[in-house]
Amino acid sequence: MKSAALAAALILACSGHAFGWGQEGHSIVAEIAQERLDADTLARLNKLLGGPISLASFASWADDFRAADHETEGWHFVDIPHDSATYRRCCRSRATGGLC
Repeated sequence: MKSAALAAALILACSGHAFGWGQEGHSIVAEIAQERLDADTLARLNKLLGGPISLASFASWADDFRAADHETEGWHFVDIPHDSATYRRCCRSRATGGLC
């Protein structure tokens, strides 16, 4: 019984990392996504990025930037209501004091 309680405690203590994506999670998703791109999309992506580059190499860029510039935290994700048929992006400049 004590060993089961100890195992449960260790699992709970270590499970905090499972709830966050982190750099590794972003990289894994980016690699999967890149593998699923069709040839035309991959060619366009390589042209845009200046050559063949792994998406995993910069998949967590937004997290890194957010850590350096806390004003951008709200840009990291968008909550869209389930009943919404469209998404309207708001973009206001920093000069006017508004952030998306």
